[in-house]
Amino acid sequence: MRSDGKVQLEAAIRQLVTWNHRYSIIGSIKTDGDKVLLTIKETGDEYRIMGLEYMTADLAVRVADGKIKSWTTTVKQEDWERVIEVTAGRVGIKLEPVEQGMRVKEVASNSPASGAGIKPGDIIIAVNGIPYSQMREGEMQLRIQGPVGSRVKLTVTREGASTPTDVEVVRVSPEQLRW
Repeated sequence: MRSDGKVQLEAAIRQLVTWNHRYSIIGSIKTDGDKVLLTIKETGDEYRIMGLEYMTADLAVRVADGKIKSWTTTVKQEDWERVIEVTAGRVGIKLEPVEQGMRVKEVASNSPASGAGIKPGDIIIAVNGIPYSQMREGEMQLRIQGPVGSRVKLTVTREGASTPTDVEVVRVSPEQLRW
């Protein structure tokens, strides 16, 4: 394995550990020549944040000379459709990480965020009452998105303001946003 591939694999494994991923085999394990075929159920914190209990996937592992040579994971279509449904809604902001939270870099002109008064430079420090300091990398973005039509509460600080402000916005389809 090339060193960049090794680095990518190590990063992926660290990410799975960080999000408390657990796997179980459901059904029987089958072999087809040099392939081992099985179905897995995967749980993890990000699935719970999205409101999902688990994902199911078919796993095909190719084995040669007693070593795993490759594997392919195919998420079940109905599970993938559920992920899309529960994460499709957006509020119309682009973010960048800063020490205190996520700084708003850009706001779509017709977005729920714009309508609620969020401006570039604002810093989101909590989502639905959960502080940024208690979130893992990538978690704030995951918590901000959600089902189209659902509400999310953002706690925002602004330069010159003495206290944070709570702003509630309704998530919309990304196709509705004008950047």
